[in-house]
Amino acid sequence: MMAALAERLAKFGLHLHEDKTRLIEFGRFAEENRRRKGRARPEVFDFLGFTHYCGKTRAGRFLHCQKTQRKRMICVFRKNGTAVSLTDGQQFR
Repeated sequence: MMAALAERLAKFGLHLHEDKTRLIEFGRFAEENRRRKGRARPEVFDFLGFTHYCGKTRAGRFLHCQKTQRKRMICVFRKNGTAVSLTDGQQFR
């Protein structure tokens, strides 16, 4: 799979960074597959400034969720001088 992806990207003059690229289980059936294998929830990944994760609607259907990357958000708040209270009780100024 990785070789096919690398070959396809090479057609456009792009390449994969070996240390940063990995295949993860993500999508509609990821949670069910991982539960069957005895693993934790589907993996979370950061891409283009957003954190992507699997969620569910109120009806229990799959939902692809994304939120602003925590690291990026804290940098913006620090730059603006805004005090931010995070869920663990820490404050950044």
